[in-house]
Amino acid sequence: MQTKYPYIRAWGAMMGSSPHYIEEQIKRATADNAPWRATFLHHGDDGKRTWNTIDNCINYDSRKYCETFVARNYPDVVESDEYQTYVEEVAKGEMGKVIDFPSKREPTEPVFSQKTKVAIIQVASDCVPDMEREDRGNAEIVAEVALDADRLTIFGHKEADKEVHELITKFGYEAVLKAAAKIVPTD
Repeated sequence: MQTKYPYIRAWGAMMGSSPHYIEEQIKRATADNAPWRATFLHHGDDGKRTWNTIDNCINYDSRKYCETFVARNYPDVVESDEYQTYVEEVAKGEMGKVIDFPSKREPTEPVFSQKTKVAIIQVASDCVPDMEREDRGNAEIVAEVALDADRLTIFGHKEADKEVHELITKFGYEAVLKAAAKIVPTD
């Protein structure tokens, strides 16, 4: 997770705090080694300072605002293991019954694994020299040649071919072809 203290950011936005104030609170939380789910610094009557966390928030509207703010603005948080564990724990309690927590976001376009990217690039590189000169500079044609007719499997990349077929089923051939065209080498 790259975003530091997303709930301080959410709480600050909800309260109408200035960006400068929010950044100061994040610096203080970092210095205090506050929990990652910290929302604000509480000053007790006894002079003690403690960081409240989103877990302590029992107001449904405030909690929902913060959870929605984090989900919309910080996909790196939502996709993190820490967040997913947190959501699973909260879902077991009362607040989990009333808040619709986001889960890991599903991609809206094809995303190749690193291994499949490498396989597509290798196969495309091997095929480009055999292509017509005018086709070598067209990334979509190069990608189509690399993905066509189980060529990935033929070139020894069976798992990559399987991943490409799964992505085609999910997103359609055209979308997968465009994604592959972004990574293939052209002449």
